[in-house]
Amino acid sequence: DNGVNGLLRLVYRKLGARSAAHAVALAMARGLITPNDLAEPPPGRTAASTAPATTTPKETAA
Repeated sequence: DNGVNGLLRLVYRKLGARSAAHAVALAMARGLITPNDLAEPPPGRTAASTAPATTTPKETAA
């Protein structure tokens, strides 16, 4: 798979990670990223565009 999921699997394998959280922890422990890297959105993106989507329950008609 050459898509995003394939790239993520490659990164996880190279780090020896089992999940995204584990990959972040390993990368921080190895000095590959810092907490500051996680605090700011990447260049060209806003905080809103990087935030996870939220859903609200649909109201039912009475």
